[in-house]
Amino acid sequence: MPDALTITFPMPLNLANARLHWRVKHNAKVAYWETLDNLQTVKRIPAPPKTPWTKVRVASVMVVGAAMDDGNAMNRHKWVEDWLVTRGYLVDDSKKHLTWDGVPTQRISRKEPASITLTLTQEAA
Repeated sequence: MPDALTITFPMPLNLANARLHWRVKHNAKVAYWETLDNLQTVKRIPAPPKTPWTKVRVASVMVVGAAMDDGNAMNRHKWVEDWLVTRGYLVDDSKKHLTWDGVPTQRISRKEPASITLTLTQEAA
């Protein structure tokens, strides 16, 4: 497995100001994860490494229809981070194991589908 991995994910729901029942939110997350599992099955998302990476640096480029504030941009990554952990790419998404290169870069486009492209770089533990 290479020391870097770039993966493009469809954009998860924007729940920044959503007032949803916890079960509705949970069901939305499960449906999103199922979408990612399907993309992995058809090889649009690469398979995880043989053993989860212990220490990772991550950079993100988002394609969005309109700019969002930094807090909301970071929040949109949570379901992706959790999926990477549960599917064996990363040991954990805590600060000890995952370091951000900075706030995600946002590319504004109404012609491209909204997405998150992460570049994960394995670092020495």
